[in-house]
Amino acid sequence: MSPDVLAFQPTTQLARLIALGDVSSVQLVDLYAARHDTFGAQLNAVVQVDFDRARDAAKAADEVLASSEEIGPLHGVPFTIKECFDVAGFNTTAGAPEWAGNAPAANADAVQNLFDAGALCMGKTNVPYMAFDLQSYNDVYGTTNNPWDLSRTCGGSSGGAAAALSAGLTGGDIGSDIGGSLRNPAHYNGVYSHKPTLGLISEYGHVPPAPGTASDTDLVVMGPMGRSAQDLRVLLDVLRRPVGINRDKRISLPPPRATQLEDFRVGLWFGHRTNRPSQAVQAMMDALANALTGNVAALEHVWPLHSSYEELNQVYAQLLLGAVSMDTPLSQFAVATAAHPFLALAQTLGLHDGTGVAGSMMHTAQSHRAWLKAREKQALMRRQIDSFFQDYDVLLAPIIPWTAPPHQHEGSLLSRKVRVDGTQRPYVEALEYIALATTLSLPATTAPLGLAADGLPVGVQIIGPYMHDTTTIAFAEALAQVMGGYQVPPDFKDASALKSP
Repeated sequence: MSPDVLAFQPTTQLARLIALGDVSSVQLVDLYAARHDTFGAQLNAVVQVDFDRARDAAKAADEVLASSEEIGPLHGVPFTIKECFDVAGFNTTAGAPEWAGNAPAANADAVQNLFDAGALCMGKTNVPYMAFDLQSYNDVYGTTNNPWDLSRTCGGSSGGAAAALSAGLTGGDIGSDIGGSLRNPAHYNGVYSHKPTLGLISEYGHVPPAPGTASDTDLVVMGPMGRSAQDLRVLLDVLRRPVGINRDKRISLPPPRATQLEDFRVGLWFGHRTNRPSQAVQAMMDALANALTGNVAALEHVWPLHSSYEELNQVYAQLLLGAVSMDTPLSQFAVATAAHPFLALAQTLGLHDGTGVAGSMMHTAQSHRAWLKAREKQALMRRQIDSFFQDYDVLLAPIIPWTAPPHQHEGSLLSRKVRVDGTQRPYVEALEYIALATTLSLPATTAPLGLAADGLPVGVQIIGPYMHDTTTIAFAEALAQVMGGYQVPPDFKDASALKSP
């Protein structure tokens, strides 16, 4: 296998090749170091590196293999790690200059589980400021580009991880998600990801919240990324091993409801009239529906809740902004708190609808009573989705209404516009399709569908019942048989033929 083929193998295949002695861990570290020298500056996905340290770990891994000792499922595989996770020997800043000196002494729980399974770390991958954007750029590390088109975003917040995986700069990576941060980068870059059921994987050692925070953040999950669905299955099992205060609380997941495509009962939801997919995304969704027609046990276009699309997104926005309010700068929080009673009165009088800047400020400074009311609505919607999944095994939905847009660093989440099919649309519409799985704590696997007419990747969100993570991953594995899977970005195939940005 040539080096430029080896670099793009799935994590699980790399582990297998190492275990068989077909390639050494040191050879893989050297391969990825060489590719980083060639493509690193062009992409700016891996923003901290220590290949010397990685080679030392790889040599030790190769020695263990030579001694016939028992090895873990990721033995010797070189990983990069999303910059938000603590890794001893590297800084954890979440792209925030105010945290630039944060050098943790211990690994995040999820990272330690990777290391215990035999993985080693070559470096860390880029994120947005405070991991809160749909692009990956910040004043600490700069901007990460999309390997399919360097003028476009790689997504966020796990954007550097997705770009590095797509471009063959790493053997594996992991991410986190509260606003689609595992899903939108996988969609933009053409790789796989899995947003687990809430609570399966320890959050401890992830920033934000602020370094050293012991409590979990509502809605946030940690999850695997990869170049195959099999990667997700193996990594999920590794990452969810109980650690820390939960070390005796191993959660058993039910087996997949089906493994063969023809046995799945599939619901399709391809967007809402107020937030239509772009022509490029819609065409890929239609191709997916055509590929599944006659090849699955049941197939129906359906909205899965009795509650409306608008009600779901209102609850999501309230819970999301409440969850991240702890790390809101004190000055902004003080303004939101002072404005809250006036904004609430204005909403009661019908002067605003609770969205936009006014809604954001209200939810940031909401009372505990208001948050509890949102939680009650969330619980009622969970009952509705449980009923839906009695008749269906998975729900397929777009991840974002458009393919990767050009870099756009002006303004904010609330003020930016995205040009889609000749029309300017609100940037925050990108958050609406991911609201269902996040708000209702459901597993959601992202699988690539191929390239749209604009030449950019499109992924699908495979949503499953609560705790049925194995079902969504199994469907992603089966789907690859009819829709392909990961593809190598052409400009990154051959390290000897570097193309200029």
